[in-house]
Amino acid sequence: MDKTEEYIEMCRNADDIQALWIKKIGDYYFNPDYYSNNKVSIIFDGYIRCKEEGKKWYGGTYNHNEQVIDGAVWLPRQDQLQEMIDWEKNGLYGVVMIDAFYDFSKTNYDSEPFNNTEMSWERLWLSFVMHELYKKRWTGTKWVSEFT
Repeated sequence: MDKTEEYIEMCRNADDIQALWIKKIGDYYFNPDYYSNNKVSIIFDGYIRCKEEGKKWYGGTYNHNEQVIDGAVWLPRQDQLQEMIDWEKNGLYGVVMIDAFYDFSKTNYDSEPFNNTEMSWERLWLSFVMHELYKKRWTGTKWVSEFT
């Protein structure tokens, strides 16, 4: 899972993607002010057991909807980004989309996706989803329309 500052910024500025977030167990998110310590967390539910240094074990029950504070930034996983794509486009069940993803990464990142060690799969897929669904591209600081 990509937890880099760049991916967090890409997600923070992807308003179209953030609007789709329905909190679920297993989602990653960035709390911009989690006890004054910027932190990536995961939504969990159920009984948690942990141990503070030098103390006895303790447990508690947590509700994942109460765990995520206002202003948190959803960091979609690769599988969640892939689910946003229409895989049955033109009735070819994904072949067209895989080819489009390959061409997009080669054209926009000047490398084949399988050989690019500097780009995470999450960043590639987020860029591809924003291109396919919203016709936007990442400039390094913000998403802009591809038509401007």
